[in-house]
Amino acid sequence: MMRFFAIFAVLGMSWIVLLLLLSPVLAQQLFAQQAATFTGSAALEGIIQAGNVNSNLLTLRWDVARRDSTLGIHSTSAFSYGESESVKIQHDGITTLSLELFPFQTISLIASGTAEFNFQRQITERFQGGLGGKFDFIRSADEDVSLSALVLFDHTDYYAESGLASASSARLSVRFKGKHKLFGGTLLFTHHTFYQPSFASFADYRFNTLLTLDVPLTKVIALRVSFLDSYESIVPEDHKQNDARAQFGVAVQW
Repeated sequence: MMRFFAIFAVLGMSWIVLLLLLSPVLAQQLFAQQAATFTGSAALEGIIQAGNVNSNLLTLRWDVARRDSTLGIHSTSAFSYGESESVKIQHDGITTLSLELFPFQTISLIASGTAEFNFQRQITERFQGGLGGKFDFIRSADEDVSLSALVLFDHTDYYAESGLASASSARLSVRFKGKHKLFGGTLLFTHHTFYQPSFASFADYRFNTLLTLDVPLTKVIALRVSFLDSYESIVPEDHKQNDARAQFGVAVQW
């Protein structure tokens, strides 16, 4: 199985390198050239409670993307830390880097890698990497909706006390993503939903959805409400499979 993944990785990377070398020529011949765009956002969200119960949970997110007719580079990260009565109750982080070939086309090719840790789920480290494609349903000034599917290699290491052994698997990763300007831009609604079943057993799956609603105060600054729901079928024995949280904060966009 590991030999298969090694061969898959080598062939996949060779395919990506070849396409990247040829892509400027292909883009010039097949597609209309578009100017490069650079977009990004950063947000600080959280909940703080003081008095009879003292607790806090803060989340820092950022999202940066650069796209031209040939290649798109997209990086997203989120880090959370929480305490209750000075005892750590949450500490997690995830960062993803994606390369997209011909990002302005209806169908594009994607290579993606992710690194993650999660204290409350007893995950010391998790790495994912894979290849796939994306289909844009809608792309306009007010809406952007897409569906992507990738084949991933996944490796997860757990804390020794979790009772779970390190595990590697091949997974399908399906992502449904959208951005919608509502009421003439008065509100901005975004959603990212992932479904990742294992090819070995579809009973082993992960589901994650993040919803955000921004209320722009200026062209750059917005108030934000977010809701995150995360599910994993395999967790330590004394842990719940589902985590959900709502947070409030401020976002800066450019």
